[in-house]
Amino acid sequence: PPPSHRRRRAAARPPRSGAQRRRGSGLVERTTPERVPTAPGVPGERKGLAGAMADPQDALIGDSHSTRVRPWLDLVDELRRCGVAADVPLPQIAVVGDQSSGKSSLLQSISGITFPRGAGLVTRCPTHLIMKRSAPSSPWRATASVSWSKPQPAAAGPISHPDELPHKIQALTDALTLAQPGAFSTDAIVIEMSSPEAPDLTLIDLPGIVRTATAGQDNSIITQVNNMIERVISPEHTIVLAVLPAPQDVATVDVLERAARVDPHGQRTLAVLTKPDLVPPGGEGEVLQVLTNQRKPLKLGYVMVRNLVPPVDDEGGESKGGGTPIVEALRQARQEERDFFRTHPHFSRAPRTLLGVPALTQRLTDLLVTRIQATLPGLKFDLEHMLEDTQKQLRPLGTAGAPTTPAEKTHVLVQLVSEYCQLVRHSMRGDYRHAALAGSPDARMHALFQRCYRGLAQGIQSTRPGGPEEPNFARDIDVEMTTQRGRELPGFLNQQVFLGYIISNVERWRPFADECRARVCEGALSASAAIINALAPQYPGFATALRDITAELIEQQGEALTHKLDDMFAKEQDPFTANEALVEVVNGIRFRTFDTALQGTLDEAEQPRQGEPVEALKAHVLSRLGQWYMGAHGVNQKGNVEEMKTLLQAYWGLATRRLVDNLCMAVEHDFAAQLAGKLETECFTFAGTVEGARLDAMLEEDATVQEMRSQLQAKEQRLQAALQVLRDMAPDCVSIQRGVAPAENLSSGTFFAPPS
Repeated sequence: PPPSHRRRRAAARPPRSGAQRRRGSGLVERTTPERVPTAPGVPGERKGLAGAMADPQDALIGDSHSTRVRPWLDLVDELRRCGVAADVPLPQIAVVGDQSSGKSSLLQSISGITFPRGAGLVTRCPTHLIMKRSAPSSPWRATASVSWSKPQPAAAGPISHPDELPHKIQALTDALTLAQPGAFSTDAIVIEMSSPEAPDLTLIDLPGIVRTATAGQDNSIITQVNNMIERVISPEHTIVLAVLPAPQDVATVDVLERAARVDPHGQRTLAVLTKPDLVPPGGEGEVLQVLTNQRKPLKLGYVMVRNLVPPVDDEGGESKGGGTPIVEALRQARQEERDFFRTHPHFSRAPRTLLGVPALTQRLTDLLVTRIQATLPGLKFDLEHMLEDTQKQLRPLGTAGAPTTPAEKTHVLVQLVSEYCQLVRHSMRGDYRHAALAGSPDARMHALFQRCYRGLAQGIQSTRPGGPEEPNFARDIDVEMTTQRGRELPGFLNQQVFLGYIISNVERWRPFADECRARVCEGALSASAAIINALAPQYPGFATALRDITAELIEQQGEALTHKLDDMFAKEQDPFTANEALVEVVNGIRFRTFDTALQGTLDEAEQPRQGEPVEALKAHVLSRLGQWYMGAHGVNQKGNVEEMKTLLQAYWGLATRRLVDNLCMAVEHDFAAQLAGKLETECFTFAGTVEGARLDAMLEEDATVQEMRSQLQAKEQRLQAALQVLRDMAPDCVSIQRGVAPAENLSSGTFFAPPS
């Protein structure tokens, strides 16, 4: 890791004693002369193999180690007890392997407890195994529970002896799966145990990988197991402990391929080789290459263990021969494991950090603590923002539930009506500062009106004289002026042609105005419904009554707006204006026409060479401009057509702008403002008259909303509890968004002190 990461990790851990530092830095000489080289990323040797094999477990996981790692594990365990594992992924270690890989034996060797065993698939739900190392000579203690919010099953509770645990696990499994053979559950069994022999570690046991369904099993069992494993190992905070038998060819192991799919960079996958005593003669060298990360390398490497599970009877108690209890038998098995690796002609050459259950346990603990340290700032950020979002969703639902007395119901009804009318008025005016409007774009009424106004202007713009929809505009004007020629003198225009074209063009505006009116009414109706849903989603009766009142008023105001439109179009059918801006528009059109003609003339003219006279250029310009002027302004039919085109386009622009402005003003004043005033009158009248059974029906909460509130309140409570745990146990933890680099002044050290 980079130096900054090393400094951060060092700062996050209490200092170690001198003896611990010597053991951790390899200052103790080895007693075995040969050493197998290891690939990068695999821990090297820290001390001699003979000394390591002679150390008991409590030498490897000593008091100082527990003091260093236990607070971090307790922190995550407390977060898990708060229930936030259902909301955010927590750092964890998931044990994955085939049914015959030795996974159950490995868990038994680590924990010292017996898991249910038998033919076929025994594990049918995740099992959280929380282990704590207690003081020497302290009694063995354990509790079993289920990770759900419902009442605990009868089998849950304290466990006084390890012999009871297999029966407890089986009983809890039956409770989770309703005692149906082959059934699965995503809820987990939680086993919390403490003893002097237990390591400080938390593991999740998953069902063994199934490739074919056996007799009596449904084929869907394969998909169920695969989905469960995928769901648990996919989160980036999960360390995957892949269990594979040492005799099996590592190239054909399915569990490593599964881990690679969810962890393509191999940052969180550690493999453990089991059953080394079953490696056939001649295969030890290949297995040793895998163990030392030279074949099928992993970034976290491999560890080898020998699971010597003592023979137990069917009830999970003492051995059939009446020998020592399981704890004593496991101690003996641990000694036999040390002896096996110390005396093995091939495996004894491997670094001691790669051999034995104690080495695996310490490696897993260190990995888990490192993962916790790395994810805690981002985890706090996720919890804070999730709590904020939950409270935002909970706010419109309320927290106290429905009122009970008639006075309370009337008060709530008046309060809701008042807030609704206020929100509607703010929405119509474009004031969206209220949370109900800021968080709901559909409730922003004025923004919907603005889209209607833009659609109206764009639609009317398409009727512009001489536009794309009238490619033969000049010809049509010429025909009209010819056919309607009256007694007007030469050079004078026929006013009837002007009036007839404007009147027919005004009728083309009406569909766009009617569409705007309809969209305004629809927008007001949809925005008011969105306001009601945001304001009181828990009262469907009240919401229905309010929607009915609003819809009726919108329909009335829409009809009134239609009459306003009729009046506007009746006025536009008689073209008139006293606005001198029309003259400016006419002159502007003529200037643009002249500029176009002049530019075209200059583009066609040949530029004289240097020293040549410019008389030819002058003559060309005068000739072409004269022709243009006579065609556009001469006393002839072509000139009259051009002049009529100019007047029509000028008046059309003035009239369309006037219509659009008048229609928008009518919507703002005659529709929206009057609607808001009438809505207040009708709603408050309604709130003052409703009573009795009708009032009860208005404020009867919807069952779905009640369930949603209950779920959100439960989520809020567990998020608040989790954040309180972080404040209590890691008060210096800084909330940092995932993927965002920390500030420069924090990069050289840890973000927070170790949890207390």
